[in-house]
Amino acid sequence: MEATTKQERMENYLHVPGTKMPMCVNCEHYIAHYSKTGWDFGCGHCVQPRLKPRNAYDICEHFESKYNSKGSLGIIRRESR
Repeated sequence: MEATTKQERMENYLHVPGTKMPMCVNCEHYIAHYSKTGWDFGCGHCVQPRLKPRNAYDICEHFESKYNSKGSLGIIRRESR
């Protein structure tokens, strides 16, 4: 992982959105906070290993990409019982 400062990550989040950056916004453990009108606040919380507040451009050692190798969401559908 490339060493970046918090300011560089924030600039990348705002101006160069991408699915390959190891930031919280691209992690399957990150849950974003939204307004009632649907706008993303740029912050949320992480559920791995326990609940903690995070900014979308933060990074941590628990990062797991929520995208598959083609860049689309890798959503796993569970079978109903």
